[in-house]
Amino acid sequence: MAAIVFSIAYAKMNVQPHNLDYFPLFRLTYVGSGILTCELLVGLLMSPFWWFMVNLCTILTMEILRCWHQPIYQSVCQSRDWFQQKFEAVRLAASEASSLTRNTAEQQIGGNRPPV
Repeated sequence: MAAIVFSIAYAKMNVQPHNLDYFPLFRLTYVGSGILTCELLVGLLMSPFWWFMVNLCTILTMEILRCWHQPIYQSVCQSRDWFQQKFEAVRLAASEASSLTRNTAEQQIGGNRPPV
């Protein structure tokens, strides 16, 4: 049944025009039923205790993402901004070093020329 729900949600998301009101619901159904389908498949191969552990880990992971998505998103954005500032500083320093080297080379060439 989970595989059928997964297939229907997948088809709705990819075939029909996207209705932005229902798209998050389809995506949640798609992800949830996909996780359940994979767990059931793995549960056939594993003992019941391990199946319980897989379910528990998945539920805890989803709960952490649900509760902490905003702080995680903010910290990722702050890290991205920090890296962007550092890369910009390195780029500016390299650009200044390149221009200083070019100016020094031009002065040496210009200083060695006889006046015209």
